[in-house]
Amino acid sequence: MPSLREELDAARKFLAPAWKRGNDDVVVQLSSGVDTSSTSNTHGLVLRAALNHLLQIHEADIIQQIQAPPANADGDYDEDSRQTLYGLLDLVAIRGILPSLSPGVAAKHRPRSMIPSLRDVTPSSDKDPELLCAIVDGMSKMLENPGAGLAPLIRERALIDVVAGAGELAFAPDSGHDVHVKYGDIFVAIINKTPVSSALPLLTYLMQPTTPPWLKSQLSKQLSLVPLRPHGVRHTIEFIASSYPQPAGTQDRAKGPSLPLEALVQASKLLSSVPSSMDAESYFTALAPQLLTMLDGVEGQELAKAAALIIGSGILGKKALGAPGAIGWRLFAEPIFFSINPPKVSVEGSGSFVSNDTHAFVAEPELRRAVSRLVTLLTSRPNPGLSKRLLGRLMLPLWALLDYAKCHPVDRVWRDIPWQLLETFFRLGAGVEQLETLALSLLWDGPPAWTFAPGSDGGIEIRRRERSSEDDAFNVIAQMNSLEQKLAMYQELLIASGVEDQDIGDLFVKLTRRWLVPRSSMAEHVPKLEAAMEEDPFQSLITAKLVMGILEKFRDKLAAQPDNMIELVKQLLYEWTESEKARKKRVEDLQRPTYAGLRNIVQQQQKGDMIPEQQAASADIDSSEILPVALSLLNTLLSAPNFHPTAQTSSTLSIILPTLSNLRDHEPGSELPPSVSVTAANLTTRISTLLNVPVPSDPSNRTAVAAPTADDQKALQAALADLTSPTAPLRASALSTIASLASSHSRVIDVPQLTLLLLRTSLPDADEYVHLHAIKTLAALASLDPQLVAGQLLANAFVDADETAVGEGGLDARLRIGEVLGRVAADVQESLVHGRNRYQSSPPDASRTVIRKIASAAVRVSSRRGQRVQDQRARQRTARLEERRRRDAEKAWGGEVPSILGEEEQGEEDERDAALLASVVSGWSDTGLEEDVRLRALALSVFTTVVQEPATLALLPPEDVAAGIDIAVGSLALETEERHAVLRRAAVLVVWGFVKAVDKVHEEGGSKGAMVGEGAGLSPTKWEEVERVVGWVRDQDGDAVVKGHAGEVLEALQTWRVKKALGVRGDGSLAGQGIQLTGDLGLSELRGLSIGVNAQDESRQSHGKKLVVEETE
Repeated sequence: MPSLREELDAARKFLAPAWKRGNDDVVVQLSSGVDTSSTSNTHGLVLRAALNHLLQIHEADIIQQIQAPPANADGDYDEDSRQTLYGLLDLVAIRGILPSLSPGVAAKHRPRSMIPSLRDVTPSSDKDPELLCAIVDGMSKMLENPGAGLAPLIRERALIDVVAGAGELAFAPDSGHDVHVKYGDIFVAIINKTPVSSALPLLTYLMQPTTPPWLKSQLSKQLSLVPLRPHGVRHTIEFIASSYPQPAGTQDRAKGPSLPLEALVQASKLLSSVPSSMDAESYFTALAPQLLTMLDGVEGQELAKAAALIIGSGILGKKALGAPGAIGWRLFAEPIFFSINPPKVSVEGSGSFVSNDTHAFVAEPELRRAVSRLVTLLTSRPNPGLSKRLLGRLMLPLWALLDYAKCHPVDRVWRDIPWQLLETFFRLGAGVEQLETLALSLLWDGPPAWTFAPGSDGGIEIRRRERSSEDDAFNVIAQMNSLEQKLAMYQELLIASGVEDQDIGDLFVKLTRRWLVPRSSMAEHVPKLEAAMEEDPFQSLITAKLVMGILEKFRDKLAAQPDNMIELVKQLLYEWTESEKARKKRVEDLQRPTYAGLRNIVQQQQKGDMIPEQQAASADIDSSEILPVALSLLNTLLSAPNFHPTAQTSSTLSIILPTLSNLRDHEPGSELPPSVSVTAANLTTRISTLLNVPVPSDPSNRTAVAAPTADDQKALQAALADLTSPTAPLRASALSTIASLASSHSRVIDVPQLTLLLLRTSLPDADEYVHLHAIKTLAALASLDPQLVAGQLLANAFVDADETAVGEGGLDARLRIGEVLGRVAADVQESLVHGRNRYQSSPPDASRTVIRKIASAAVRVSSRRGQRVQDQRARQRTARLEERRRRDAEKAWGGEVPSILGEEEQGEEDERDAALLASVVSGWSDTGLEEDVRLRALALSVFTTVVQEPATLALLPPEDVAAGIDIAVGSLALETEERHAVLRRAAVLVVWGFVKAVDKVHEEGGSKGAMVGEGAGLSPTKWEEVERVVGWVRDQDGDAVVKGHAGEVLEALQTWRVKKALGVRGDGSLAGQGIQLTGDLGLSELRGLSIGVNAQDESRQSHGKKLVVEETE
């Protein structure tokens, strides 16, 4: 077989006449080298000869490539050879294909011919179907292998003519059926063999306005199928973008080609249109892998954004394709959902979402790919509707993923992507309902079936949740420890997302209503078919903290749009009004002797069977929580400097004004806290002034104090301004002013607001002169409303369950709060014992509630031995900072830092004492996860104040007393280190105070003995344990003070036991009845029957005979 060079020489010799210019037709010129004796069709013979040269060169080229592959891409085709081949292709195309095409089929423009005589010659109109079939057959044969032989040159020079010729034979109406079938396959094969980069411009160019419809429809069909070919989507996008002007300087190889938005919109319309030859299911199933690969960023960020637009707008944005259950939703949305939030079916079974690890539902690479696809899809071209549809279903899993990433050492991308998605959702698609849903699910870390866990590559994956029932308590503790972080993260999300002011106000109202309204006592005449679900205490805590946080972070926004909050206050006041009406109606029905009233009597009897704690708690929920908070909120809004009432606000205020007047004038002895009356009176005056209406009349003639109220208001405003003064005396003076106003029961005092203000600003003040005044002022505020101030605000701050007060400053503040609680307990005690009237304005059960909450707080603080994680971290940070400062100072001094301020040198003994003292002080706070020793000691001292007096001891339930004694005894027995000496001193005083109280009960007897009871709730076994531990402390403790106290406790305990056993008091009288000892030592009474001896003794005493004790043998 001839070689490639020989075939090229033969072709060059064949075309040699055509290179010469002349008047003859090129076919005539070339016919001299062809044998034309056998046929009269010289034109066809010459063109077939040219085609034959091309086929022989093609075959020789393939054989040479097999035997010896060329070193370059052009093979052996030099410039002269290429000219020869181009000439043959031009000849075949111009004189063989174009004359046989129908009008409008041929391309208007083609490459300039290499043969001069073919450049300006118009093709004849004589068709030769047989010649066209031969040329198309030959060309299709050479194009079978796109990279072999002459295929690259044909695509470069004559492909458009070959496709037009094949289309003519395959679809022209004047062709036969067999021709249509044969060349229809060839037409499709040629296009399929053509690379995508060449097929797109080829088909587009052939679709001209003049193209016949029978060919245009086939070209459009093939064009719509090009994206389904490998890399078809990318080439389609780039081809469309190439028709738009490119911005200067925007090309970046790392990001891919620059794609104008207009081009992407056109590409989205094209790629989301289903070809007429396919159904949507098959088309998008074939298209999805390319789009998802581009969405992953494999082909550059620009193409990833293009894929996001096509999927988001072109597919998911159409109802027919992107609705749940449609093909677009199943291909593009559900895989992301199932990877981030595995459905129950795939979790329970062994579906595709379960990896090789039997405990892993979604492996780390799959989870990372899903969140990356989601963030690209939603942030490349923000779409509010799509964001709401996708992220609304994934809000809680993304929140749990973000929280897990923040709490574990993982790559930053695991934190950034969920944060970016949630921020996008809140900014574009979230409403108040979604904000509230997330607020109520801050502790959500996944469904019961799965949870996030460390991934195989150091990231995060989804695993089966393996938790037994006994782990729940530990899980709750862990969640509560992270509550502060989640609350802060939620508030940061609201700020970063730019949530509108109206949505912030609506969210605040919804959370406040959820916090307060369900806990209120609704009118009991409303029938209920089902019992109310028990409220989750953790959720109540979260909601309350969120409300406080929003009120603090967005105070200005809330004050700028107060309509919703004032409406909330109106609802709360309305519920209280309805509840009061129902209560009064029940009282009236009980006074009517009717059959209908029997039901009320039964209900009243059932209520009477409630234990006092339940009754007190019920009253406490109504009176001391809802109304003070609601009125304080309204007072805060109306006091804001930028508050300006609108028409709606004025209308709402005018509606609630009569209710406020009723609260101001409530009857003495009512269960309402006293602060409610004061705040309601203040609000009544303020609202009347705002609305320019007369102040409602006061039946108690309080108009006489109207002028002093104005002066008090000015004094209060001045004091509030001085609270932030840099001068300590001014701050102290401001606190004294507030204390004076509280002591005089001024109506301008807003008890909840001022209490929270002092807890935050004045009490932690480092200046002793200031915080001592703050303690005094808080005690004065507590006298106005002990249940709210001491029973709730101060007790909760002292316990500090959420660890908001950490570090040295937090410890000092809590110690000062404990001192205030001790003062309040002592004041309540004094009012009960001596009948002082400081707390007489409080509700009947206020003293009981306050004492119990103070004692409960003291027990919790003194007994808590762990889980102060934030406190420990704060101490560690402080220690590291101090160590860093010490090293820097030593480095600057070049050695140990001298004591410049030391006045005189210390001896060895003084240094040992100082070191011992420093170690003890550091041991108080360096307790690991335990509470600070000083705070626990203070809590025990507060508990001592409560139990050392029978009047307050009688208010405690036996279990609280027993718990406090257990803590004291346990501290004496177990915490024997030197640094715990102060704790043991406080613990032994608890036992001593308790023994004094029960001894006092024994001495006084009567009603107090009945209230406290013999032993005050401690069993004989417990008393034996107390005596045994105290005796051991007296003999073995290393602290002299503790040993001395323990000895006195033992003596008092033994004395009480003797008096109790003999039934006598300290003065010699019989305990319980006040009977004096008689001459027979009262033995007549011991016989079990009174025979009137006492009457004779009384007669004898009345005659002046003195009783004596005679000593007998």
